[in-house]
Parts: sequence; C-alpha cells; structure tokens
Amino acid sequence: MHKKMATGILFLLICVVTCSFEYDINDPKTNLDFFVRTVGSRDPKVETVNYLNGSVFAKIPDMPLVKIFNYEGYNINRKIPLANGSYNSLSREFVVYRDPETYDIQRVWINIYTGLANEIFFVANDPVNGHFRLGDIVPTKILPREKIGFNSDIVLEYPNALDPVNYSRYSAGPVYDSVELFEFFVNVTRLASTKDNSVPSAGTWARKSQFLPWMEMSTTPGDLYYTTMFWKCMDGLNCVAKDVLDIIKAEFPIYLKAPSSYEIPNETSWTQFKEVIDKRRKAGLPDIIIPQVNVTQNVTSRETWVDPRILRILTSNSISVHFNGTGMSEIVGKQQINLFNFEGEAFLRVNPPTNPNNSYSATIYAAGVYKDPNNGTTLTNWFNPITGITVEVPPIIIQSLNVGIPREFVYSMGLPSEDSLGLIAAQSNPWGELWDVKLVNLLFGGSDLNMAADDVFFYGTFARFSHWLPWMEMGDVEGKLVLKATVSRNVS
Repeated sequence: MHKKMATGILFLLICVVTCSFEYDINDPKTNLDFFVRTVGSRDPKVETVNYLNGSVFAKIPDMPLVKIFNYEGYNINRKIPLANGSYNSLSREFVVYRDPETYDIQRVWINIYTGLANEIFFVANDPVNGHFRLGDIVPTKILPREKIGFNSDIVLEYPNALDPVNYSRYSAGPVYDSVELFEFFVNVTRLASTKDNSVPSAGTWARKSQFLPWMEMSTTPGDLYYTTMFWKCMDGLNCVAKDVLDIIKAEFPIYLKAPSSYEIPNETSWTQFKEVIDKRRKAGLPDIIIPQVNVTQNVTSRETWVDPRILRILTSNSISVHFNGTGMSEIVGKQQINLFNFEGEAFLRVNPPTNPNNSYSATIYAAGVYKDPNNGTTLTNWFNPITGITVEVPPIIIQSLNVGIPREFVYSMGLPSEDSLGLIAAQSNPWGELWDVKLVNLLFGGSDLNMAADDVFFYGTFARFSHWLPWMEMGDVEGKLVLKATVSRNVS
C-alpha cells in the first residue's frame, strides 16, 4: 500500500469515517494498483472472469421503451504489468441474448419493428485489449460503509466499420455512436489493508448504442439501451450459466481463456459482423443465414422477480438518497464534453404492483445544484462550450408523482462474489422533446437485508439519456444529454 502523508484535510476527514489507515486514491500508483485489483488481478498468470447479467431495451422516437432481451455473459481477462509501472489489459468477451419471458438463449429474433426474422450474432469479441497507463487517474467516488466506485464513462464517436454504401441494410450511418457508463464498486478497506492481488468487486454498466447491425434497421431512428449488473467471479468460469458455457465449449472454445499477448485492433460487434458478412460474400453465400431452431410448444414464461427483502426496503417508508454525478454531451461525430457536475439529495417512495398487470409507481422529490466540473464550485452562471453563450443556471428541483415503472422492467439478482443482491430498473418518458430513458442499478449487501428496513444501506448508479435541459439554451443543436450519477442511501 502506498502511503502519502501530505493528504488534504478533506481526505483525512473521509478516512476517519471510512478507514483506519491513510491512502490517496489520486496518487498515480495507488489509483492504478487499486483499479487493477478491482477489475482483475496483478498476477499475470491469473485469468479473471467478470460476469454480467442485465437487459436490453429498444426505443424509437415518440414510442415507449420496449424490453427486447435479457443479456448474459462475461469478460475474461489478464493484466500484464509493464516495466514502467503501467499494465496491459488482455481480454475477450462473450455474451448471449435471452428471450425476456422464457429466458431461453435466442439465435433468431422476430424484429418488433420490421416484422422480419433476424439472425442473431452473439457478442464474441476477440480481442478486447487496453492499456492502463500509470498517471492516467481513474475517477472515483467515495461512498459510506468503506465503499469506493471507479468510474469509466465515455462517449464513443468514430468511423463506422459498416459503411452505408456497401452495408446499407446494417449501417446506421458513417459514424459509430455509443455511450458506455461503467462503475466498479469495491471495499476500499480490503484494497488498502491487504496485499491481495485480486479482491471481490461488483458494478454497473449502462450503454446506449445504435441498433445492432444484425437487426437490419439501417438508418431507422432510434437506439438500444443496455443496463446490467456485473461482478467478479472469484472461482473463475464456475459462475458461468450452464447453457452459456455449453455454447462456448461447442462453438467458441477460445473464450475459455484470456489472451496471452497484446494485439490490436480490438473487435466489436460491428467489426465481428462485418468479418462474417465479408466471408459469406466471398464464398457466394447470402449475407444473412437464418439458422434452423427448435420451436418448443407451450413454453413457460418466467415471471420478473424482485427479492421480497429488497421490496420490503423500497416500499416501507420514504427513502433518502444522495446523488453525485456528471452531465456529458453526446453529439454524433463529435468528442464528448463533460459539461457540468451535479449533486444533491432525493427522496423517493415506491409502491409495488397491486396485481400482475399493474406497474410499480414511484414518487420522487429531488433538490441539488450544478457544479463546475473543474473546480467543484456551485454554478449560478454557465458558459456553454457548445454554443459559446453564457446562461443562468437554476438549482435542481424535481417533483415527480406516481411515475409508472413497468413490472417487467424491475428485477433483482444475486451477486455471489460480493455477497450482495443487485436491482435493475428502467423507466422512460417517450414523447417529444421531453423524452428520456432512465436506468437504475442498485447493490444491497446480502447480510444487511434482514435488518430493519430503515437501516439497510444500498448504493449504485443512475443514468439518464435525454434531450438538452431547457436552461442550457441549446437552440437547434442536435444531440443528447447524458447524466450519470453515483447514488447511495443516507443511513445513520
């Protein structure tokens, strides 16, 4: 553990509450060491499996958010230490799409927008490599109960591997546009007080992207929204679902191991799809080959389920939550700008469905301020770096009554390595310039769930994708506002 005596007063106050030792999370060596041990292992011989489980939603303008898949798989990685103190990250990732009602792995999808059958391409990306440079500080959020969150949030804008001329059915345009919002949560006491090469961790991942190439949506307006929980499998591939592992062993055995050498370029669902289509064209085959699948009669639907212990906590009383996050621009073809930070308190009350056909409902009150992303001061006036004008900034005041949340958009799951439970929820306002998509991912300590409801601590993330806020005075600037916040319950 790196010790830095010249810490600031604020840090010392935080450490008194959360730990009995000193560390500086913004020290380059400490920051990188903690992050590597959170997402992988310092031992290059060890392969780390980070498992994910979540949902995929689709939305087109002025239409409701629709859940189209469950999403399950993993990233398998190793971290290679370099002589200069940096690390190379070597990984592969494999993910399947499941029917949201039966949970069966899907190979053909009847497109809800076109009515056509689509050949599903699993996520089978090899490699997915990266370089963790010593000195590149991973932003963090300090939470109560000895938790810390590492944030990796990025808007991706680069030339589309599927150019619209040669791949018109599969390409949304000349630019690939997506948003990736990760937060890795870990017990910072364990990081700072042990020399373990790898420590248990869990986290959240929210994503917005264009429609997948295999959906054959071309330039149809709309997007996909992903929301998942993930966790480190401390026993490796033993946590992988049997039906997923069976497919990997039979068809994709390379994903049983992490790469052993650093290679570029990385593969994505877009480049993987292009490679398959190009091979088929060269062989004189059709671009799309709908596989023969077994159709089971009288399949049984699986009801979306929320652990009753979580439901008890969320519905017993009004809940106070702290939020702290960043607002980012998403403009196709342009680099993201971190526009402002925001912080405040929210109070919410959740009402469960009264019958199987009803939705959850939530009442939310929130108050807070917008802050300068560079110095943290509260903004009363803000220079808009996109329009070049200065505008007045209001405080955050939100009052939302009886917000409907579809029953199938809310469910929980176990996160074994952290002895935790995760909760996923999604909600959307579909219409006009008031449209938005909100994704919530929360973690509950398994040992806490039997405590009195008012005493149970939970934490996680909130993501919102929307049109520009009115006070920003963006005029006719095309684009979206992305809000990502770390949230934690206020408990004594």
